[in-house]
Amino acid sequence: MWGLPVQVTAQTPITVSSIRGVGRLQRRGIRSVQVGANFAEIVFSHEKALGSPAHTWAVLAPSLPVADAIALGDAVLHRPRIGGTSRYSRQPLATRKELERITATPYRPHRALLANQLQQLTEHAASVPESHLRLLLASWGYPPEALDYDVRNTRGEFLGCSEIAYPRLRVAVEYEGDHHRVTTRQWNRDIEKYSAYAAAGWHTLRVTASLLYRYQHELRTRTEALLGAPLATIA
Repeated sequence: MWGLPVQVTAQTPITVSSIRGVGRLQRRGIRSVQVGANFAEIVFSHEKALGSPAHTWAVLAPSLPVADAIALGDAVLHRPRIGGTSRYSRQPLATRKELERITATPYRPHRALLANQLQQLTEHAASVPESHLRLLLASWGYPPEALDYDVRNTRGEFLGCSEIAYPRLRVAVEYEGDHHRVTTRQWNRDIEKYSAYAAAGWHTLRVTASLLYRYQHELRTRTEALLGAPLATIA
């Protein structure tokens, strides 16, 4: 209902939370959980009582793989920016301060884990693969120098916005979702954008889902060719 990235299939049970002591909903296909009143943050949206976006992240993140938990938090914080400007197309579902507040609730389960993951979140990731790519690069010793970065030529003209960039080396890293291939307007824009990048002395590492999730060795080889030796490797 919040439009957050969670893996849902026909077999995924619906999780219904209730305040401890109120009673539990027992139905087939329902996963019933109870939470202490001090840990719950309820808002009304879509004509239903829902856990707030910050609460949703705090409840779900501990049960997810780390990369997916961080991608979920990124989605909560994401504030889409109009490239080349300082304007945003919408506000985030929650702010970092709201996540900090809900994480700091005394005696919250997995409080230390959430606090650690919170430090790794960003408002600049527009998709789960972008979050995964950022984390993968950092684990290889290539923490991004900039996120959601406006690339400009020597005259200051806006050429395009890249989700991950290393301005000192003039390298942009772009995740190519399927819409880059099947959407004519996006395809044409990409050709113009990367031609302009090259003319301005920038190199672009274009990353597909196949490279990111299946052929990471090849992706690492290409990364090292553009960025050189890693700064450090995160265990």
